[in-house]
Amino acid sequence: MQLLSDNLVTPNEIFFIRNHLPVPDLDENKYELEISGEGINTVTLSLEVIYFLVVNFKKGLCHTNKHA
Repeated sequence: MQLLSDNLVTPNEIFFIRNHLPVPDLDENKYELEISGEGINTVTLSLEVIYFLVVNFKKGLCHTNKHA
């Protein structure tokens, strides 16, 4: 349990993965995620943009936690 409380992101050694279906074979250069819903504008994100957002979100959280 200490590993869970020491890290914002679950460490690989305790991350549990369960797949009920095969992992899709994606073309990283063509993959897009579309986010839509009632009352919001539709947004389409490439895998590169998603990765950028995740990395910078983590950096922001770490920076914020150090100065709390």
